[in-house]
Amino acid sequence: AQRYVCAGNAKSILKQVRFLFGSEYVGGGSDCGRLFIWRTRTGRLAHMLKADGASVNCVAPHADLPLIAVSGYDHDVKMFESCADPSAKPPT
Repeated sequence: AQRYVCAGNAKSILKQVRFLFGSEYVGGGSDCGRLFIWRTRTGRLAHMLKADGASVNCVAPHADLPLIAVSGYDHDVKMFESCADPSAKPPT
């Protein structure tokens, strides 16, 4: 079994976890309002994205496009689009 460490949930017990982009990555939400994305095979954290003001409860990958929908306690759904190179750093 592979462990994915970095997301702490103090307010609730379980957040949604989904395979992303086939099964290359695993994504899950946290009480800190971030979306965590790990490499499936290694368990290493690949990305940590601010996705909600309070807590990320739902993670839903698009079936065909490189998009991830994320929702939590905010009154909206955030959409994240993957870049062509998953290892690329976002521009500063």
